[in-house]
Amino acid sequence: DCDVSPDALTEQFGVPVPQSCIMVGNRKRCYYTYIPDCAVGKEEDTAVVYDIHGYGECPRTFSAYSGWFQKATDECFVVVWPTGTIESEVADAPCWSMPGGLVVGEK
Repeated sequence: DCDVSPDALTEQFGVPVPQSCIMVGNRKRCYYTYIPDCAVGKEEDTAVVYDIHGYGECPRTFSAYSGWFQKATDECFVVVWPTGTIESEVADAPCWSMPGGLVVGEK
């Protein structure tokens, strides 16, 4: 099972990695954002990396082995881990339900 609770990545890494959610159409889409201390208040532009998990995974499991958390800490950039939809009418596991993407009943 994927832990997509608000504190899932904070618990994973032991530092604040808050979850934020927005509504996209009628779907709630959530993501976690890690801003290392070195990037807080930085005056120059800071890079952002989106670490996107595959079908059936979630940010907590994927971030554990992708390496982007440590790389962001070492090289001072922001990482965002979006959560795929876990709505049962769309799929049986977390995935990216997007126009032209996975549609129930299609192969």
